[in-house]
Amino acid sequence: METMGDLLEKVKEFATKDFSKDDAEKLFGWKVTDMVARNPEENKTTITMTFENGLVLDAFYFLHPALAELGDNTEFTIRLKTDLTSRIRYTSSTQPTSTARAI
Repeated sequence: METMGDLLEKVKEFATKDFSKDDAEKLFGWKVTDMVARNPEENKTTITMTFENGLVLDAFYFLHPALAELGDNTEFTIRLKTDLTSRIRYTSSTQPTSTARAI
């Protein structure tokens, strides 16, 4: 996969599979450490896949027929899972300032 569009096509293709870890590993090429599927709304399925490389992919499939007809029934977010923590300190003054540092 070279672009976000390529990743979106893989997410769309994943919807045609059985939503298994094996299917995800074959399709995306990354080892899956965790996968959760849920239906938060009647016409929406959400699948969260956590990969060994630290990426977390949230795929949203909308089951509305009009969206499916347009080919616009899939969205995704991608996150990076890290062990970094940070702290932001705000000070009150006439000029808003902030400092951030990694811990």
